[in-house]
Amino acid sequence: MEGRRPALEAGAVDVSPARFTPGRPRDLLARWEDVLTVSEGGAGQLIDARTPGRFAGTEQDRYPGTRAGHIPGSLNLYWAQLLDPETRRLLHGSDRGIDSRRLGITWDRPVTVTCGSA
Repeated sequence: MEGRRPALEAGAVDVSPARFTPGRPRDLLARWEDVLTVSEGGAGQLIDARTPGRFAGTEQDRYPGTRAGHIPGSLNLYWAQLLDPETRRLLHGSDRGIDSRRLGITWDRPVTVTCGSA
């Protein structure tokens, strides 16, 4: 089934009600104060997932009113580098071919990821 998409249905579908029980709470959202702390040398790393040109401020941003460049202290790892170029599926860690040390990223410290939309 690898590479094949599931079939689609048309019309109404009968489903049984189910109860959703969330797991333990996780703090997955970094607020601007958190980002500022990391930017100023706090414990952690900021990884900017935008294109290298938007990160460098040499490419026009698609969001009106956005300032060029990046948050001080952030590192650039373009999100598309994490996908298979043909299937656009997320690559497994060993398949990514990304030299995180060259990018300055160390996985033993907390990571906050930013992008162009927030």
